[in-house]
Amino acid sequence: MTTPYSLKKLVTLLQKYVVKNVYADHNKSKSVTEELTRLIAEFSGKKILNLGSGDTKLHPSIINLDIETGPMVDIIGSADNVPMDDFSVDLVISQEMLEHVISPSRVMKEIHRILRPDGTLYLQVPWIIGYHGCPGDYWRFSRDGIRAIVEENGFTVQRLEETVGPFTGFYRVSVEAFAILGSIFTAKAYKPFKLFAALLLSPLKLLDLLSWRSGQSHRLAGGFFVVAIKSTEASLI
Repeated sequence: MTTPYSLKKLVTLLQKYVVKNVYADHNKSKSVTEELTRLIAEFSGKKILNLGSGDTKLHPSIINLDIETGPMVDIIGSADNVPMDDFSVDLVISQEMLEHVISPSRVMKEIHRILRPDGTLYLQVPWIIGYHGCPGDYWRFSRDGIRAIVEENGFTVQRLEETVGPFTGFYRVSVEAFAILGSIFTAKAYKPFKLFAALLLSPLKLLDLLSWRSGQSHRLAGGFFVVAIKSTEASLI
């Protein structure tokens, strides 16, 4: 017989699975996985830092830094005060972290500081998604916005692409809207409604397969990534 405790545990596990594999699966998108696979192979044998890694281990050789301890975290530290030497890293990877810091420009300056001249930055940020505090959620970045913050901090953009398309962005905000609607009368209904909506509306994301044909897909894209180079001239500023 299923007890209330075991049912609650089952629902919690289901929520975690849906969040990771259905609702917030942008880190598994084709464009993201292909680019990270390419970069990690290119920088094999060199020093790679995953800044704000959480419990994600992209490769055994990558150094993971996060503000909180965890089974996959190698260094505990803040992204705006990285405990690493100047010019000591070849590649910095940052996935869905910049929106959670109070000062993105300060973090960009730290990344610039620790990268070697001609070092590479992979920066991934959200655009059209709902609030997700970890613990805070402060910023969203349009295609123009992510280019601007990278270039004004001494980097040259090599590549800028959508992580997930506009229908994924539409899906994410639609799920949030249904969850909010469900919680009008009781806050306890927010998570169950969100779980139900995340599953029910997930086919919307398939329309991204068509949206790539449009030059306007960036307007509602779920997010972007940029690959940028720290130039020799910039490193002397």
